[in-house]
Amino acid sequence: RDNSLLLIKRGNHPFINTWALPGGFSNFNESVEESAKRELKEETNLDSDNLSLVGVYSAPGRDKRGWVVSTAFSFLLEDEQSAVAGDDAAATAWFTISLTSNCVKLTKDEICIEFGYKDNKANSCSTLAFDHNQMILDALLQHKTGY
Repeated sequence: RDNSLLLIKRGNHPFINTWALPGGFSNFNESVEESAKRELKEETNLDSDNLSLVGVYSAPGRDKRGWVVSTAFSFLLEDEQSAVAGDDAAATAWFTISLTSNCVKLTKDEICIEFGYKDNKANSCSTLAFDHNQMILDALLQHKTGY
């Protein structure tokens, strides 16, 4: 979908009922690319082979469950697909993206998620789980610059 970002509402702790990017833990004998595709399918019922690496996120304290390293990917959907919440996702929603020189705004009906940024570092955002605001900013800046 043009100018849209798919988020899930977390159905479990931590950050229960908070908007987040689809994702989860890798299984043994599974690459991070395979786990990203599997988690996308489990949580949203969407399929995509068109993934691009966004970044690796490993700051100590970013996840209160312990030291967790996340590998973030962006997916581009080739055709119109309907997202359906599954697994530990309580809901899914497509948010319209607005990116300015210092602010990211994600809107869906009455829901508005907004965070500022400076020097490519996202400000904190209590309406998104973990450090997903930084992952979203990084993906948007990559797509904007085409890299």
